[in-house]
Amino acid sequence: MLGISFFKCPKPRQFNYKPLYFDPKKEEWEERKRRLLGDEAVENEAKPQEKYVPGSYIRKARFNRITAEPEKDQKQRTFLIRFIIVLALLFVIAYFIINSTWLEAWLQHTVASAGGAQ
Repeated sequence: MLGISFFKCPKPRQFNYKPLYFDPKKEEWEERKRRLLGDEAVENEAKPQEKYVPGSYIRKARFNRITAEPEKDQKQRTFLIRFIIVLALLFVIAYFIINSTWLEAWLQHTVASAGGAQ
């Protein structure tokens, strides 16, 4: 197709922003520390844990969201199954209560006692 496309999906922009902040007290402290302890002690302490890669946070968050979806679906499925089971049990209990003989006897007793009071 000669590289022609009607729908172009632009790549997301990635920013490599490093904030600049100057603190004279901190600089003075670092210089004093460097003189007393030596350059190696200060460099070992100031090493970054991980190198920053633009877009890595977005990729990790997306990966975590994609891998968490099956767990969410499974939780919804188990909730739905429990809800249906509880609802079925309530219907069965209601059916037995409505069709029981003691309910009819109780209703006759209450109607008879209410009719005798009038």
